[in-house]
Amino acid sequence: MYLNTEIKGAASRKVYGVRGDKVAILDNNIEMLLVLHESGEKFHIQKELLSHEFIPKEIKHETKNESKSKKRV
Repeated sequence: MYLNTEIKGAASRKVYGVRGDKVAILDNNIEMLLVLHESGEKFHIQKELLSHEFIPKEIKHETKNESKSKKRV
């Protein structure tokens, strides 16, 4: 199974997986699934956020602005 979207922890905001990552289902509850990420991380996810078909990984081109604005007094 593959992730449809980026998965972040609700409280910690930790990124558990991104779109296209492969996961294995460990446990099946009514609404949530316990999955094992290919990196070894375990987390719960909703069934709608998984896909059987391969999803190409999304490449993010992030740029950071290193210049800092000066405070005006």
